[in-house]
Amino acid sequence: MNIDVVGRIRPARRPEQGHSLQTSAEGKTIYTTLGGGASCSFQEVFDPSVSTREIFTKTVEPLINVFTEGMNVCVAVFGETNSGKTHTLIGEKNDRYAI
Repeated sequence: MNIDVVGRIRPARRPEQGHSLQTSAEGKTIYTTLGGGASCSFQEVFDPSVSTREIFTKTVEPLINVFTEGMNVCVAVFGETNSGKTHTLIGEKNDRYAI
C-alpha cells in the first residue's frame, strides 16, 4: 500500500498576516515563522499560486488511471474549518478539473 501526503498552502487571511508559512527549496517541507519554526514534510507542497487544475493533474489524475486498472484508490482532505478543503476539491467556479 502506498500513501502520499501532499499539502496546499492557502493565502493568509488579514488576521494571519505576519504568521506566514515558508516552503523549503525543494518544495517538500513547510516551515512556520512563528513559535520556533516548526516544520512538516510532504511528498509535494503546493503554494497558493498553484491552480486546482495543476493539483488535480499531479495528484489525482494518476490515481484515476490506477483505479481504471482495477485498484482501489482514495483521496481524502484534512484541515481545520475554512482551511481550503472544499476549494481544493471543487476548485474555481467554472473549473472542469474538480477533484
